[in-house]
Amino acid sequence: MAGLYRDPPINYIPSFKRNKPKLTKLSITHANGRQDSMKIPLFTNRGGLEEFLFVEEAFRNAAKLLGLPTTDYITYFSRCLNTDTQSKWNEMLQDPLDPDEFQYEESAEGYEAAIIDFIKDYCNAKDAKDIMHTYLRTLKKPSTVSCKDHADRMQILFKYTKRLQGHGTDLSPTEAKTILLHTFPSKWINSYGLIHQGIQEDTTVRFIVDHMSCLERQKKRKAANAD
Repeated sequence: MAGLYRDPPINYIPSFKRNKPKLTKLSITHANGRQDSMKIPLFTNRGGLEEFLFVEEAFRNAAKLLGLPTTDYITYFSRCLNTDTQSKWNEMLQDPLDPDEFQYEESAEGYEAAIIDFIKDYCNAKDAKDIMHTYLRTLKKPSTVSCKDHADRMQILFKYTKRLQGHGTDLSPTEAKTILLHTFPSKWINSYGLIHQGIQEDTTVRFIVDHMSCLERQKKRKAANAD
């Protein structure tokens, strides 16, 4: 059953310290002999699926900045993985009929197909995307997290959910912002609805956050005055 609740593939609480990742150097040599390099996160396997998606996104961003041809993505990506994960990645790439060849085309499409298959090593549920959609609708902003930080975290979860396999379609921007709105306290949601008549197609995340941050400041002032 699609969307049946189970433990989500990625939790609201980050599985690793995103602001303090272990780094590695990605170095490439261009056809003209020039060398370029950047420091990017190394996948340690301690943070599971979320860490993998974080590192893979960082790799793609760095590869574009360094001018790495997409035909080399499959080979170079392994340099962002720890030793054990490198072995798994290389083993998955091998063509069963010819171990010296890749079973994926060395192209942007082939790289993406390999990433999708490797994701399933960390989350093999066929309805992983649907599980996340159900989970996202159950979340509420923790009282200890600011409205902005909460919205930033939700945006990350929305982004990573799109990378997972599932039966349902991806959330539209309006659906994602509606879910975000309903993660705030009920009184704040009612206030927002009375003033702004819900989420519109052109509503921005910043607009939602600004409204909720104002209500949060009001709540803190009332609590301070009550002491």
